[in-house]
Amino acid sequence: PFTVFAPVNDAFAAVPAKFLTDPYAAHLSNILTYHVLSGRVESGDLSVGLVAEAVNGEDLSVTSLTPVQINGVDVIQPDVDASNGIIHVVDEVLLPNAATKSIYDLVSEDPELTDLKSLLTQPNLIELLSGDGSYTFFAPTNAAIAALDAATTAAVQSDAQLLANVLTYHVIGDAIILSTDLALGAMVPTELTVPVTVTSVDPPMIDMAGVAAADILANNGVIHKIDAVLTPQVTPPKNIVDVASLFSSLSTLVGAVAGADLVGDLSSPGPFTVFAPVNDAFAAVPAKFLTDPYAAHLSNILTYHVLSGRVESGDLSVGLVAEAVNGEDLSVTSLTPVQINGVDVIQPDVDASNGIIHVVDEVLLPNAATKSIYDLVSEDPELTDLKSLLTQPNLIELLSGDGSYTFFAPTNAAIAALDAATTAAVQSDAQLLANVLTYHVIGDAIILSTDLALGAMVPTELTVPVTVTSVDPPMIDMAGVAAADILANNGVIHKIDAVLTPQVTPPKNIVDVASLFSSLSTLVGAVAGADLVGDLSSPGPFTVFA
Repeated sequence: PFTVFAPVNDAFAAVPAKFLTDPYAAHLSNILTYHVLSGRVESGDLSVGLVAEAVNGEDLSVTSLTPVQINGVDVIQPDVDASNGIIHVVDEVLLPNAATKSIYDLVSEDPELTDLKSLLTQPNLIELLSGDGSYTFFAPTNAAIAALDAATTAAVQSDAQLLANVLTYHVIGDAIILSTDLALGAMVPTELTVPVTVTSVDPPMIDMAGVAAADILANNGVIHKIDAVLTPQVTPPKNIVDVASLFSSLSTLVGAVAGADLVGDLSSPGPFTVFAPVNDAFAAVPAKFLTDPYAAHLSNILTYHVLSGRVESGDLSVGLVAEAVNGEDLSVTSLTPVQINGVDVIQPDVDASNGIIHVVDEVLLPNAATKSIYDLVSEDPELTDLKSLLTQPNLIELLSGDGSYTFFAPTNAAIAALDAATTAAVQSDAQLLANVLTYHVIGDAIILSTDLALGAMVPTELTVPVTVTSVDPPMIDMAGVAAADILANNGVIHKIDAVLTPQVTPPKNIVDVASLFSSLSTLVGAVAGADLVGDLSSPGPFTVFA
């Protein structure tokens, strides 16, 4: 049951009109719940000095019995019975702190804010927080102020203007912002004009400072006690990485950007547009993409979230397609809500000095994370002849599976250049075809073009190794790499301009191996001219510095 002290109509004329307007809706609720007690209290139960906590959390006091008064307000009709409690009619509105005390008053009375009160000495600041405006004040607790480093404390204490700047950075003017009004990423101008940023909503955080006690209402606004002092960064402005670092919900993304060595790129002038996945979104990304062998894939995934140029949410239209920095397309698939590739934008237009951030609730996945080597070969118009040769189930399974492979993929032109005898042999002998194709596959290794080492002999799935015969330009067994580093979710493809033909027997001797290297052709000619071919082709073994 409840006990309600019910003001008559005329009583509301004394209530400041602003408390009946939308910006002060929370204050009106606070005023009304100050008239309600939990439990049924009849007038006969009252005694002078009796104190009871109202539903709004503040105390009501019985100040007289003749007549009955609550907080000095007359009860003009006691004990009106109701099925769920009792009503006592009063002739004035009972006014709680939310209607009678200013932000400055509440700060002055709060034992957790004594250090803050001691800093509020400048008349204009006292006037601001005592005045009749509508303010939101982020009030650092004693513990927050004590946690400031010695240099900052000394600077603030010795520089009145710096102190004023810091304090006005904690005040938002002409706005009563409750904790439930906070929007992730919102940048709200302060009385210093420099905005604070909402870096979390659950729990609420402002510029990474936690809200220790929220929604303390005053007659000129609201106070949120915070656990750290906010320090305005007037210059330099925050770039995309700096802004993202303010968000606890984007810490996984920030760590991934650092791990992929992209901080420098995203801190450069740009401008850029970044679709920033929240931490939970990364749980859906296969764990292997966060490991070293897949570092290039992670970079590819991250740059798929970046556009060159600044694109605000108001610039978007359904069907709009833009090329991401990784070279693949992103599409606007909806405006209600805004979606990119079907992924919701949950906080648009977070500003940065070198572009803009849109926070999304999923990771956008490019080909590198969704398509296998076999898928990419099947879709590539330059590899249709290779696709037609990939008919054996074990080969399809190999290139579609969950391993880590490097595949040297001969283009249509490379296959067309095979001599007639080799083409006929491969077409008529399934085992020979399998041998040739598996000779193009390196298992358990993702080898990028930048990883190639001159002379390296790398075992293939056929066990017979291929040889890196040049690195600039890259060549494998003298076949040139026509297109390098095409990432798939199970490895990487390098398109090559010649079919690799495995020489199973005899193994290559020193002269044969040296002959594979275009960079050693002068040496090979000199060895032949010096009649040393026979010696260096003999059993040996030898060590040659070439």
